[in-house]
Amino acid sequence: MLRITLRSTVPAPFKIVKDGFNLKLLEYLTPPLSKLQMLRFDGFYMGAQMVFTIVVPGQKMQWSGEISHLRSTPKNFTFIDRGITLPRGLKKWRHVHSVQSQNGRTTIIDRVELQGIHIFFTAYWYLATLYLLSIRPSRYKRYFKQ
Repeated sequence: MLRITLRSTVPAPFKIVKDGFNLKLLEYLTPPLSKLQMLRFDGFYMGAQMVFTIVVPGQKMQWSGEISHLRSTPKNFTFIDRGITLPRGLKKWRHVHSVQSQNGRTTIIDRVELQGIHIFFTAYWYLATLYLLSIRPSRYKRYFKQ
């Protein structure tokens, strides 16, 4: 499995960022030239499921996942979404979302572990995920600006 970790610091209080992890944020994080159609969104609790279709130029993908871990403290909020139905070529998906309070600012950490059905697909999904995560810092900052 390949792993990608990206940290984004936003100038917003922890509680605002934690409470902002919702469907609206997920839609906001959808990459340019893509369309997200949410078919099911249970929210953020253990066992909650999400099912969506995402259309990127030239491809329509069905995706579903569930929250397999959730932990919240006064300074840290972490949840893991695990892929159940994945797009073609993707065998495993695990995304750890962590929100941490740090001196009046908040750090959002995205950690993705993925594996394709073949090394070619692993490389393809690694590069695609790297792109998707690379646009998040600026989007998080705009979304959570005060």
